[in-house]
Formats: sequence, C-alpha cells, structure tokens
Amino acid sequence: MDAAKAVYGESLTIRRSLTKIVGETPQTLRDLTISLIKVGGVYEALGKANLAKTAYDKALSVQRSLIAIGENPQTLRDLSVSLDRVGGIHEAAGDASTAKAAYEEALTIQRRLVETTGENPLALRDISILLGRIGGIHKAAGGISAAKAAYEESLAIDRRLTKAIGETPQVLRDLSVSLSGMGNLHKAAGETDAAKAAYEESLAINRRVTKATGETPQALRDLSVSLGKMGGVHEATGETGAAKAAYEESLAIDRRLMKTIGETPQTLRDLSVSLSRMGDVHEAAGETVAAKAAYGESLAIDRRVMKTIGETPQTLRDLSVSLGRMGAIHEAVGETDAAKAAYEESLTIARRLKEMIGETPQTQHDLTVSLDRLDRIKRIAST
Repeated sequence: MDAAKAVYGESLTIRRSLTKIVGETPQTLRDLTISLIKVGGVYEALGKANLAKTAYDKALSVQRSLIAIGENPQTLRDLSVSLDRVGGIHEAAGDASTAKAAYEEALTIQRRLVETTGENPLALRDISILLGRIGGIHKAAGGISAAKAAYEESLAIDRRLTKAIGETPQVLRDLSVSLSGMGNLHKAAGETDAAKAAYEESLAINRRVTKATGETPQALRDLSVSLGKMGGVHEATGETGAAKAAYEESLAIDRRLMKTIGETPQTLRDLSVSLSRMGDVHEAAGETVAAKAAYGESLAIDRRVMKTIGETPQTLRDLSVSLGRMGAIHEAVGETDAAKAAYEESLTIARRLKEMIGETPQTQHDLTVSLDRLDRIKRIAST
C-alpha cells in the first residue's frame, strides 16, 4: 500500500505540473482527476478518511468543470465515478444524507447514459452498483420497501449481465454482492428462508470464483464475508454446529489474509468481526472461557484500529460493540466490576456517536442497549 501511495502521489504531482505547463485542457484535467481518485483510494484503504475525502472532493470539482466545458459520455461517466467515491466516503463517516444525494446524482447520470448510448455492459454494471449502494442507505434508514426495490433491480441487472457476457469473475462477483444485499434485506425483515437462499447462492458463487481465479485476496475476502453471513443465518435458526463451522472457516481465512497482505485497517476489522462471531457461538454453547478469549482478542484489535486511523463512526461503533460483548461475558461469570467498567465505556462511546452523526436508528438502538446493560449491572451490584 505504501508503494502504491508513492507511485500515485508521484503521478499526481506530475499531472499537476502538466496542468500548469500545458494549461487546463480537457485531457490534462481528466488525467488529474484520475490521479486524485487513485490517491483518494489509497488513503481510504489506509483509513485516512479526511485525506481521501479531500482528494475525492477535488476530483469531483474538476469533473464538474469538465462538464461545464461540454457533456459527452466520458465526462458524464467520470462525474458519476467521482460522485460514487464522494458518496462512499460520506457514508463511511455516517453522513447518510450527503452520501445518498451523491449516489442518486450518479445514478441519474448513468441512466441518462444508457438512454443516450444504449445498454452496454459497463453502463449497466455502473447502474447495478449504484442501486446496491442506494439500497444499503435505504436499509440502514429503515426504508425496507425502497431498499428492496433498489436491490431487486440491481440483482436483475446482474443476472442479465451473466447471461449476456458470460460468467466472468467480475460478473459473478457482482451477482454475489447483489445476492448478499438481498440476503441482508430478507434477514432484516425476518424472512430467514429467503435470506438463507440468497446467502447460499452468493457463497456458492464465491467458492466458484475462488477456484477459477485462485486464492486472491479479493476472492478470499469475499468468501470469508459470505461464510460469515451464512453462519449468521445458521445461528439465527438454531443450527449451532453449522454456524460454528462457517465462522471457523471464515476466521481461518481472515488470519491467512492478515499474514499474506499485512495488518491493514480492513484485514484487522475483518479479523475482529470473525472473532466476535466465534465468541457469540462459544457463549451460546456455554463455553465461557473460549468466548472470553475470542471477545478479548476482538476488543484488543478494535482498540488498535482506532489508534491507527482515529475515531471514525465505524471504529467507534466497533469498539462500543466489543466492549458490550466483553461486559456481557464478565457479567456471566460474576465479574461485576469489570462488566460495569466495560458497559460504562461502551455507553460513553454510544453517546459520542449520537453527537457525531445524529439520531439514526442505529445510534438510538446502540444507546438504548448500552443504557439497559448499565442499569442492569448497577442493580446487580447493589443487591
């Protein structure tokens, strides 16, 4: 990642110089936006959200300047890409409203392109991806009907592309992602059977892609994520053995990825999530020592990630959730003081998140859970 940062940074410097020497031509400006987006992507992968946002915002500004010069399919698509990146960075920061506006503007542009240039695979894929992002925003806000409409359209496009251009790794991955999104929605709506069917199809696709392309980091991570979702459905339906097997395979993959590509914010968070899931299974089975060990390792990772990339909505929520789990396991074994300390820290973080991103369904839920846990442990301690 450091090597990529150096290369893209040098490329950006050169393109800035060319813009000054040659002038702001459509080509020099487009080259500049490409470099800005690549640099932003590196910063985003490193967890440096503010620097990523600066790069993406600048790219978007330049793209709007190009559109003012003249609209053509290339400038319109480039603008859509910049809007997508800006939307993503705002979504990660908890600014769902700004993210949604960016995604919707990008989608409008892509639909116009399809109307004017026809249904080519690239334009259809762009639309599918944006629909998935918008569906996720609606789901997070509790707009199940709007989320379902977006996910269904996205999934239909991906199935069409699979038939039209064949089962390439990219087409299959897109289909898997859409199926996963539908599974998430079905699960949120309590439609367990439908969620399980969507997750199973997604998992089967990811296994095929891994075999076809080899165990690349992306293929392995996709497989791990699918296994985690399958484990969640098995756990919800009381299939503890199947849940544990899925979680164990997912955890093993995450540990391998950590060794092969290093301790990035993404690999660390993935490992923390897998450990947390394993802790849940152990706790449900009454294996308190194993649960405590898994939760403890997960919590330690979450603290490291927050120190590395700072207090983002994601790092804060991850830490709060881990503290809640540790508090519960301390409570289960009668370690009341340790449970109270964990719950208090979790509550403090939940309050900060509410102040940071406002009263969303998620922040309200998290705050309520933290308050209930702390009230319970205080009552236990006073008896």
